[in-house]
Amino acid sequence: MKKIIGAFVFAIIIIIICFQIDVFGQKKIVGQTVSSTNSTVTKTKESFDDTEQETLIKIGKNDRTLYTDDSLTTPLATINGGELAEFLSETKNAYQIKTNDGYTGYLALEDGTKVTKNIQT
Repeated sequence: MKKIIGAFVFAIIIIIICFQIDVFGQKKIVGQTVSSTNSTVTKTKESFDDTEQETLIKIGKNDRTLYTDDSLTTPLATINGGELAEFLSETKNAYQIKTNDGYTGYLALEDGTKVTKNIQT
């Protein structure tokens, strides 16, 4: 019985010493929380007044054909449905776009929709 009580007292002393020398890292956690809070406050004070607009073309649900000319006669590539492509210009019949695969060509007006997105600079 004396051995069990002695082991228990020894374990408690070891735990107290560990807390005193910060073996469990609790002081570091508090310091990290404070520095995170300070950086968050700093970020919320930034000004977001500078914005630019980017125009994209959203391709319809199904795959569509990209053409080499604005009269839509010579197919160039197939564009995946739902893809967002970079808008370059608009003609009477088509949008001139650049796809994610790097193709530049013309898409029929009814095959895509213009989407304008605000970008903070």
